[in-house]
Amino acid sequence: MTSHLHVQLIADYLNKRKVHHVIICPGSRSAPLVIAFNYYPDIKKYVITDERSAGYFALGLAKQLRRPIAIVCTSGTAVLNLGPALCEAFHQAIPLIAITADRPEELQNIGENQTINQHEIFSNYTGTFIKFSPIQSLDDFTRLIPVMDACLSSDTEWQALPSHWNVHIPEPLYDIAGEEVPYYELPELHQRPSLEVMHTDEIELLQSTWSNTDKKMIICGYADFTTNEIKALKELEEKQDIVLLSEHASNLPFHFQKPWNIDALLQLISPQDEKNFAPEVVITIGRQILSNKLKKFLRKNKPKLHFHLSPLFESWNQFLLQDGFYTLPIQLSSLLTTILTHNHSGRPHYKQQWEVLHDKVHNHTHQFCSLIPFSDLKAFKLIFDQLPVNSILHLGNSSPVRYAQFFPLPPSIKVFSNRGTGGIDGCLSTAVGSAFATKKILTAIIGDLGFFYDSNALWNKKLPNNLRIIVINNGGGNIFRLIDGPQTVRNFEEFFEASHNLTARHLSDMFGLEYYFSKNEIELKNVLPDFFERKGGAALLEIKTNNKTSAVVYKDYFSGLKK
Repeated sequence: MTSHLHVQLIADYLNKRKVHHVIICPGSRSAPLVIAFNYYPDIKKYVITDERSAGYFALGLAKQLRRPIAIVCTSGTAVLNLGPALCEAFHQAIPLIAITADRPEELQNIGENQTINQHEIFSNYTGTFIKFSPIQSLDDFTRLIPVMDACLSSDTEWQALPSHWNVHIPEPLYDIAGEEVPYYELPELHQRPSLEVMHTDEIELLQSTWSNTDKKMIICGYADFTTNEIKALKELEEKQDIVLLSEHASNLPFHFQKPWNIDALLQLISPQDEKNFAPEVVITIGRQILSNKLKKFLRKNKPKLHFHLSPLFESWNQFLLQDGFYTLPIQLSSLLTTILTHNHSGRPHYKQQWEVLHDKVHNHTHQFCSLIPFSDLKAFKLIFDQLPVNSILHLGNSSPVRYAQFFPLPPSIKVFSNRGTGGIDGCLSTAVGSAFATKKILTAIIGDLGFFYDSNALWNKKLPNNLRIIVINNGGGNIFRLIDGPQTVRNFEEFFEASHNLTARHLSDMFGLEYYFSKNEIELKNVLPDFFERKGGAALLEIKTNNKTSAVVYKDYFSGLKK
């Protein structure tokens, strides 16, 4: 074990708390941490050179295992590279533990090499910061155990914020000690106490308004609900006259086969009809909502009451109500019990009028996609037609996560995406981390810019055999052709679309992936079965589409709804 006792005790504590997956980024100041973790055979170590990619890899691993994951890195700017993943983890409430090696405190701010101010450097994006210094006695360490425990304890919905542990380590760095780790006791790890009793007034208000309101809506954001929660939500939708809106990333399988394309639904509502469709009471559950159109709709046509369910007590007043917004820090199971037992027939035609729109969108999508040329939308249709059942789908941000909402999925598929911050920077690394934690086929669909930006995700000794990467290469950031505004700017292609002529083939060769390519509908239909079914290892499929055609098709889809 390492000669630095405080470092060895950190590793020992995490091993005892069953944090058995650690991402290690090579470096010198962090050498004692590597030595310490290597002492425990139960801890699985993953070596990833790029700290930014390593952070996202840990995020993907944590999503699948539903366990805290630790990341170890050296001092200096290496630490800053963990920032994007910790920010994403913060907004998704995933308990990553960033363990950063640091120079001794007396060497701070005197021009020492590879030394920056790491103290609380991630304070905006972590729930806890702990400073570890060399200890004089075991008591110096055990006093920190309650704070360390707070980083690991979470509620039954497995939500907790990431934490930052900054470890000051003096030289020598590579010395080994022969003695055993001293004995200390760990208390039982308790879950956070329930806050329900502190908010009985809000819960009673929800019960009374739910029983006496005609137009009720539940909006599911990004989520990974339990089987029982999904069953209860399905029962609620069937038994009560409510509108339950969800997206693929909400992971409600009973909506997968006929997805709610919320942006398309809202396209069908005329300004004169908005008040008829606007709900009086809204409950939001899960995390981020993809549809900006829905947020704008409800900010313009504000509900009287908005209850946001958040076990972490996040005050997400997304529809900007001045009055009538409440955060409910309770479990979803408690909420469902509350509203299931307060049934009210409501106004049946409210639910029916949304379902009419839903059917219109579904029919329009089917007819429209049967006639369109090869494009991004057509490629997604063909991919979704052949996605393996009982698999995992990881969607890149910008265009992919939005195109996916057009098409049905098998109910057995789980959907993940970095929707906490919605950035493209670590989508592929997150997918690779997820693939390491499952035996199911994991398909990552990602845009070309996101792929090239995060290509270090493939810098791994052995990519998992179940990984399938689909790159939609339309020569740039096509999202800027889909939204209003960017194309009015001079030199739009250079400054926004970032147009290019790159191909993923050479990266595939360098990192040892089996490479597939298609540039039209016939080729894509023919290549997909072998791509998904191959047994020989990780594979990448590059689909070449035309950026201008894809943008025209997308806009025609929505203009066709108006007609």
